[in-house]
Amino acid sequence: MPDPQQERLTLPDGQTIGAAVIRKAVKRLTLRIRPDGSLALTVPRGLSRAAVLAFLADNAARIARKRDGILARPHAPVTLDARDGDTILCFGRALRVAVLPSARPRCVEENETLFVYLPDPADDEARRKLLARFQREVVLREMQAQCVALFPYFSRHGVAYPTVRVNHTRAQWGSCLPDKHELHFSTALFFAPRPFLTYVAAHELTHLLCPDHGPAFYAHLAAVLPDHREARRLAPVLGASARETEKKKER
Repeated sequence: MPDPQQERLTLPDGQTIGAAVIRKAVKRLTLRIRPDGSLALTVPRGLSRAAVLAFLADNAARIARKRDGILARPHAPVTLDARDGDTILCFGRALRVAVLPSARPRCVEENETLFVYLPDPADDEARRKLLARFQREVVLREMQAQCVALFPYFSRHGVAYPTVRVNHTRAQWGSCLPDKHELHFSTALFFAPRPFLTYVAAHELTHLLCPDHGPAFYAHLAAVLPDHREARRLAPVLGASARETEKKKER
């Protein structure tokens, strides 16, 4: 396969991204957006560079929308699952898990350890349910705090404080339902560092002002979070479970 040409595309928010152009014996141009947000174009061998650049420029807004959708999908595990002795990630911090017997089921975080108390520490189903509830409660508390901290900007623009909900979903890190005035966040945020949580909260709050991803949206997002591009890059890319990720780190 020939080495691809490298072109650049400026999106409506001013961000410049790379586009790999591969020339092949095909009849029409095709575009693929990779999981990392970069572009790959397959173009007919005889198509001019000017035509390729014109295609990118004409479709910049559509590409930005599709790219936002791809980057909005969590790559982290959605539901927390850990056993005694495992190490998990909680908002970017490593916590060692200790499963102990107790008549009152509960999770307690203390001194870089997550204590999981169960009547029967060997009951895997009870452990998973308790951890899932803990994960949801922690993410809800954290995202409410993030929204409260960011909200003064939106209040000045006439926005009422929304209802904040958390769901076990892999479809998106967060979503905004303007008609219901609700923000929904994924429990996968449990595994993300706090600066990324701030970005997700700011992004969804901005949708209460601008439902699309046009220039006005990015202007408000930059005003409330000037380093939003850097924060967005902190999205965790983990495998099927936090436990597997820790094993990979140890190799």
